[in-house]
Order: sequence, then structure tokens, then C-alpha cells
Amino acid sequence: MTSILQSKKVHQDLINEFRSLITLCLSNNLCVFKGKKYRFPDGLPMGGPLSSLVADVFMDDLESSVLDSHPNSSSVRFWTRYVDDVLCMWRGSVSELQKFHDYLNNFHPSVSFTVEVGGSKISYLDLTIAFVESDNVLRVSNEY
Repeated sequence: MTSILQSKKVHQDLINEFRSLITLCLSNNLCVFKGKKYRFPDGLPMGGPLSSLVADVFMDDLESSVLDSHPNSSSVRFWTRYVDDVLCMWRGSVSELQKFHDYLNNFHPSVSFTVEVGGSKISYLDLTIAFVESDNVLRVSNEY
């Protein structure tokens, strides 16, 4: 997160203070379930006050890094995300997709992506999305 501040030319003293404060806020996350305390060794608690913000910044950094650096990222025809659920349309080969998937999964040890090959329709969140190609344009179909 501090790399974003550095790229915006924020003074180093402020970056150091932000790093200290965010580390304090994100470490030793505890929850109580059925009277027993649990500590999150890595990751953020669902519903935590900073969880969605930090997850969004993390996923944005992952997207930027991967889509800018992977040699097969030009095969990504479409990429969208809702929180941490990604819908990606791929136009390369299956072996290239596997390499891209491996690259995504090596970004951080706590992040794991799955691949679902959907053909002309796929489930994303609570939706079933069907695609029809017309004049080299993908259109969403509501008839499936």
C-alpha cells in the first residue's frame, strides 16, 4: 500500500506513519465465536472496518501488476471484479490460460484463484451470463 503513496510523491514521514498505523490496525485481528477467541494469522476478518478497503487496494495492485507484466495478458479479452470475485474472458489457448492462472496464484501465498471454463455461458456471483458473438462483439443474452 505504501508504494501507492510513494508513487503520488507523499512525504516519507507520512508514509512511515501510515505504515505504522495500518500495521497496528491490521495485526492481531481477533474474533470471538461461541465464547472462544480466534486470531487471524493472515488475512482480514469479514466485516472488519478496514477489510473491504484493504482488500480492494490489494486486488487493484494485483490486477495492475499481473495485467501489466504477464506475457499472455493480451489474451484477456475482458476483466471485471466485484470485491475479490473476478470474471475474465480469455481468448488464448488453454495452455496459455493455465500459465496465466499459475502466475495469478503465485502473486501472494494467501490468494487462490480458480478457473471455470464456461463456453458460451458461465455463472458469476449469483448470475448466469450467456454470451453471443455478433460482428466480433460479445453481447449478453437474456435467453438461456
